[in-house]
Amino acid sequence: MKYHIILFLLILLFHTSYLSSQTCHLKLHIHNQSNFPIVLGSINGDQFTPIDSLISNDGHIKFKLSDNNTFLIYRVVIGQTLMAKVLNEPPQQLDFIFNGKDIEIETDFNATLDSVNVISSEENLVWFDFLKKEKIYQKQLKELVMQINYFQNKTDDVYYTNSKQTEIITQYNKLQKEKEALIISIQKEHPKLYATKLIRLKREPFLDGNTSEKQRRIVQKTHFFDGVDFSDESLINSSAYTDIVFQYFMLYAQKGLSREKQEEEFKKAIDVFL
Repeated sequence: MKYHIILFLLILLFHTSYLSSQTCHLKLHIHNQSNFPIVLGSINGDQFTPIDSLISNDGHIKFKLSDNNTFLIYRVVIGQTLMAKVLNEPPQQLDFIFNGKDIEIETDFNATLDSVNVISSEENLVWFDFLKKEKIYQKQLKELVMQINYFQNKTDDVYYTNSKQTEIITQYNKLQKEKEALIISIQKEHPKLYATKLIRLKREPFLDGNTSEKQRRIVQKTHFFDGVDFSDESLINSSAYTDIVFQYFMLYAQKGLSREKQEEEFKKAIDVFL
């Protein structure tokens, strides 16, 4: 009887070990990709470590991913578009979440993020859906804040009537609240996803358009790190912390400052962060 139990346990152990050592795959379908070498690598802070490189077969490619219980951010670098070469811009790339399961994604070489379609992977479905929406929010907010700053400094411009100013400010404040509501809804719907941790870091302090540019900048600097948890070690396997610190430093970048003055401003950012 004891031998049967031992044999059963050995079989169970072997089966469990076999399942845990199975290899996962990343399947990519890249439209309009001209058979450039595609590089797969891992992300840790601001470091990109190449792991594998393959040539696509008519836009289709399949990478092996080691199966483990650690959440990782991988990056695929898929080559430079013609426009990127002319403008000396970096190659197209895509960062995705790996959680020990197979992933299948399709995209277009000329518009990598905008055309992403996640075929298989809940983590990446939630992640890329948010990134697309955030990109639209950021574009709209940038346009509105430029108008707000302009009419606050140009009181003689007849285009910006009081009603027009009120309309722009209202829209600016509304968009900020919509983005915040989107992040909160994702937290409620997907509380256990790694993607939700990354999305939570995209929260920003509310900047009232009725206040001056200087006042909004003070609020942004003061409350930038509200709610940021730097103790989550799982986020080390991503660029999340690096990105948020870099964004904070850029709040201290000012046009027209001498090198010495700019360094003083960056030192202020370092003091706050530390």
